[in-house]
Amino acid sequence: MQPVPVQVSSAFSVECCPVEAFFLGPPKNSKRPEWQERLKISERTVAGLERARKQGRVGGRPRLVLDRDRVRRLRNEGKSLREISDQMGLSQTTTARIVKTA
Repeated sequence: MQPVPVQVSSAFSVECCPVEAFFLGPPKNSKRPEWQERLKISERTVAGLERARKQGRVGGRPRLVLDRDRVRRLRNEGKSLREISDQMGLSQTTTARIVKTA
């Protein structure tokens, strides 16, 4: 099945098509207060993230620290994925992913 190209009309009205307005963003040179405030919030957010990076802060979820060699060694000793995951405090999915990349 071939993807169907989608053409977006540049003459849509924000009042009648709020979904299109949400996905397409503000029209260029929009003077509406709602769009101006959204742009200001976005600019402040980006500036804050850049400032935090310059200060050495790292965002996101902390990395999981685990001994991958021990997981592989236990698997080579004949332990099951469930036994390894219970012993190491990992999920079976994480354990299987480590073993698969061995």
